[in-house]
Amino acid sequence: MFTPLKNSAPQKVNLLSLGTEFGVMIAVPILIFGGIGFYLDGKFGTEPLFILIGVGLSILASSLLLYKRIREIFLELGIM
Repeated sequence: MFTPLKNSAPQKVNLLSLGTEFGVMIAVPILIFGGIGFYLDGKFGTEPLFILIGVGLSILASSLLLYKRIREIFLELGIM
């Protein structure tokens, strides 16, 4: 059974670290795929097309990364 976390400094640091990790998992694919899309749109003159494709790919990549990490956490905690 899941028990709530107590208010201790190491656990707060762990939660902050996990939040930062999730933020990076979302931001990096957006920057990479969005940047590639922006570059390709500028090169081929297809203004929103490749940016939208890049954003779609970044949403997919971020979702997969978050799913894998959350699944690892749940397995460590014995929830799954």
